[in-house]
Amino acid sequence: MSGDACDSWNRYEQDLDLIVELGLNSYRLSVEWARIEPERGVIDAEALAHYRRMLEACRARDILPVVTLHHFTLPLWVADVGVSRTRRLRLSWHTTHESSVSHSAT
Repeated sequence: MSGDACDSWNRYEQDLDLIVELGLNSYRLSVEWARIEPERGVIDAEALAHYRRMLEACRARDILPVVTLHHFTLPLWVADVGVSRTRRLRLSWHTTHESSVSHSAT
């Protein structure tokens, strides 16, 4: 389950405009596994499209996107699997979805 935090999921355009106003040139964002694969083996195409729009919005403003592939959030189904298998699942996710993430970044 994803939380709202600072709501950059919905406000990224405003956030990026603020970055430009401040004269900065990069933006760190996390690709949240829980959004991309909310259920084991089920990839949310709309979430990937949203991340693509975020990256495109960065490029449109000449902002360098700095992408974090794993930043603490995990899907609920991972918790159900158990902590002992979490490391293997993360490695599996990175290996399995590396091409999807890379493709979204181009």
